[in-house]
Amino acid sequence: MFYTYKQFRLIVLLLIISSCTKSQQEYSVSDFTLTDVFGNDVNLYDILDNRKPVLIVTWTLWAKESIKELDALLSYTDELKSLNIQTLAISMDTKRSVPGILPFVVEHNWIFFYRILLDTTEVFRKLYNIQTLPTTIAIDRTGDICFNWFGYKSGDEKMVVDTLMVISKDN
Repeated sequence: MFYTYKQFRLIVLLLIISSCTKSQQEYSVSDFTLTDVFGNDVNLYDILDNRKPVLIVTWTLWAKESIKELDALLSYTDELKSLNIQTLAISMDTKRSVPGILPFVVEHNWIFFYRILLDTTEVFRKLYNIQTLPTTIAIDRTGDICFNWFGYKSGDEKMVVDTLMVISKDN
């Protein structure tokens, strides 16, 4: 069987498109890879490739408002799990503080809900220009940032969950 030049170009184009992996998709957010408290690498684009919205909350062991927000969001565990939201709690603590992080998150029962990531080299902090703790970021399934919150006051967690419900339905 012989193909015309146009048919051949179309076949080649289709082969190229079909060979592209999901990880080659372009997202508007910047990609990062951080290590979790168990030593596993976690990559943002891998999460987005699985079509999961992402909630990111930054925190440190000494930032009381960050801890309050993460604790408050735990009361919405069932709702967020039903929406298939990937929740990341990114520690901005230094390498010296790392040994205290796992016992702290276990004590606060975060370990069963959040993926606890370590930003000891400030990759995430610099990439997303984090200057306030907590900073809360919601990313929809298409890789767009839907909202940023800076700081925390009691009741903000309800607004976060309401926003996540909207973005999970939109996509």
